[in-house]
Formats: sequence, structure tokens, C-alpha cells
Amino acid sequence: MLVFDDCDSVLKDPVALNLLKGALDSYGERWISWNADMKDEDLPRSFKFTGSIVFISNMDADRIDQAVKTRAMCVDLSMTQMQKLERMEVIMHEDEFLPEYSMGFKLDALKLLKEVAHTVDNLSLRSLIAVTKIRAENENWKDLARYIVSAGA
Repeated sequence: MLVFDDCDSVLKDPVALNLLKGALDSYGERWISWNADMKDEDLPRSFKFTGSIVFISNMDADRIDQAVKTRAMCVDLSMTQMQKLERMEVIMHEDEFLPEYSMGFKLDALKLLKEVAHTVDNLSLRSLIAVTKIRAENENWKDLARYIVSAGA
């Protein structure tokens, strides 16, 4: 099993897309072949692919090649801003989440994120981490935190 995580460039490269399509095909036997210039003559120009592929991407589904989507089982795990904030609230109470920062700093950071969520495009757990760190390190932290979150943290 091959797992591609955060390899969105594969979904944009024509050669990589063709290889991926061959690996995802629904035929009984899937043969991968290419005609690229190869420096190592011992490598085969084709092979039978018997594995599975898991591809994890943050790309919008409408930007993924249609032929790839029709060959794959797609699971959309998109979340609304409110769902993201609810998930952050659960995670921030776990002992492993930023243990070096007080719960008060984390709660302040989450409160600010809730206030600005409607204006933020890329709200994520990284946003909560960034704002918590800013909260802990700066007396007048809110303006800086709003700026960082609006810039895509």
C-alpha cells in the first residue's frame, strides 16, 4: 500500500497523473509503463502494479483530474468553520496539545478564533497553535494574532 500525504503536486503533473491513472485503473491487471529517458537501463519500462493507493490531499475535489476521481473512492472530510472550532476545542483539552502553554492561553486563543472565523479562509489547528503562542508571548497580542490568522496561519 502506498500512502501519499501532502503530495498535491502529483495531481498537477501530467506524467505523474498518467502513472496514477494506471495504478488506479479498474482492470484485473494494472500495468504501469512509461517512455521517459532512463539513466539506469536495469529498471523496467513497465511493471504489473498489485498494490493499493491512499492519497490524502487538501485540494478541492473539483480541481482533481476527473479521470483520477472516477478511478478512486473519494471521501470528502471537509469541515465548516464551526466544525473546525468544535474540533479544536476538543483537541486543546488533551494533555498532549501544547502542554507548555496554560489552558487560559489556549482558551483565549480559541475565543479570538471564534470571533474572527467568518473572516478567515484557512482556519486550521495550525491557527490555534499560532494564536496560542502569540497569546503567551505578547502582552498586546490580539492585533498580531488577527493579522497572522488573516494571513493564513
